Amino acid sequence: MIRFLQNPTKGRRIILGIVLGVVIVSMVAFLGSYFTNSDASSQTAGIYATVNGEPITVTEVQAAAQRSALQQGQGRALPEFYMAYIRRQTAENLVTKAALIHQAERMGLA
Repeated sequence: MIRFLQNPTKGRRIILGIVLGVVIVSMVAFLGSYFTNSDASSQTAGIYATVNGEPITVTEVQAAAQRSALQQGQGRALPEFYMAYIRRQTAENLVTKAALIHQAERMGLA
């Protein structure tokens, strides 16, 4: 692979450019959808997710994210782009926690 890159010819540069272009476009598309508010339709219903029939509401997510932001910001206001990240991470944590609790109950653990 290194020898392939050490001897750049016009064809190899074109292939490498195409591969890098595809990687860059896919990364931008993925990260763009990750940091934008893509869950607006579920927010209108008031339910963020449902784990084994138990709903996780948007208000639960927002309250937990606010607590997390206060802990991380140590009383300072955090930028909105960072709050979006905290909300998404908090929502993922709540869903994971609910799934783990359900699995532990199913296995008979207390």
